[in-house]
Amino acid sequence: MAEVAVQRHSCNGGIVTNVVEIFKVVGAAAGLITAAFFIYDRIVRIRPDAFLSTGEHPGQLDITVRNVSNESIILDEIGAAPNIIGVAKGDGVHAIVEAIHRRGDDVTESSREVFIVLKPLEELQLKLITFDKFNHASADQKVVVRLSWRTTRLRVPFKRNIKIRTSVGDIRSMKDTKGTDVDD
Repeated sequence: MAEVAVQRHSCNGGIVTNVVEIFKVVGAAAGLITAAFFIYDRIVRIRPDAFLSTGEHPGQLDITVRNVSNESIILDEIGAAPNIIGVAKGDGVHAIVEAIHRRGDDVTESSREVFIVLKPLEELQLKLITFDKFNHASADQKVVVRLSWRTTRLRVPFKRNIKIRTSVGDIRSMKDTKGTDVDD
């Protein structure tokens, strides 16, 4: 009888141990899921949107940057590769000359440091400028516009970038569009 009691006791102890182990595994999984959501929430979710759009004048292209978060963000750098296009903060002569001057002739990416603050839910229109080399580029050549940004609240030790990936042919087609609807 003593042996039967010992076996039952160890059997119950095994069940308790299994339940405790299940709680450990579930707790660890919940911790990992919470950490993944926190990283997503702080790094990915508040990322601004950026896209090409036709400007108000024929042949003009804009880069629209939209702050989708409820906090201000700062654009630190604007770059374009290959060095056949540039980005200006406005359509004034000073902004265009600065974008052209900053491009450099022997670099693969025309980039420049900026300090542009976007308030919560604000949109910014940047102007896309094509250089002389753009006219000689093939239509299937890839073009990337890169915007480095950060929040005002949290500094991370690496650059966060928004990239617009397109081609020379797409830019030419958008420039040729006179604001007409594609479905017509």
